[in-house]
Amino acid sequence: MTIARQTKPAPRALVADPDPESRALYEQALGLSDFDIVYASDGREALVKVLEQPVALLITETELPLIDGYALCQLVRRDELIRTMPIVVVTTDVRQTAQRRALQAGADAVFVKPWTDGDLGAEARRLIRGEFGRPSLAVTPAPALEPVAGSDGGKPRGIKSRSHRRYDTTEPPAAPPALRCPACDRALTYGFSHIGGVSAREPEQWDYYTCSGPCGQFQYRQRTRKLQRV
Repeated sequence: MTIARQTKPAPRALVADPDPESRALYEQALGLSDFDIVYASDGREALVKVLEQPVALLITETELPLIDGYALCQLVRRDELIRTMPIVVVTTDVRQTAQRRALQAGADAVFVKPWTDGDLGAEARRLIRGEFGRPSLAVTPAPALEPVAGSDGGKPRGIKSRSHRRYDTTEPPAAPPALRCPACDRALTYGFSHIGGVSAREPEQWDYYTCSGPCGQFQYRQRTRKLQRV
């Protein structure tokens, strides 16, 4: 099968924030051309969206209806399919106890409003590249804190569980199947694959295709053999 190289789509970031007026701030910080930003107005909606379709980054406020940001982090970290997803927590609480609570819940970075656009955007890109390293606090105006120790007695949490590298490739482990557009029945053109999952032993593969007609781009999940439009 001939592989046609496609322009890689912008990484998708899901922002969980009940305030519609905050969306412009996130768009300015992340850059509309650099990220495909989707929104959720409460924690339950955010959880449903990240379970339905993988996102490259989750940004969540702590104060959310139905499921708050702390609980949302914990639920994501408990799910085997999405627990490696990088998470940024945003809060208005300047207390160090609140910021530590976010890290203990599973956040990779914590920002206190008002944040600096460049700092939030740079941290988002760092996490998407897989540069997790040590959990970080980007705190304004409170001083920076040391990372929260994990249950292993000193090692910063999350380094082991999120060490599995996620990447895009045109030479994936499993051969992308020949597929047809479910809308117009044209042959779909394979573009690239995203490799992720819980660990190197439990990889996940999503193949991305483009319809030669007007139907757009599709995603095929190897494990479930499900094709859906993206």
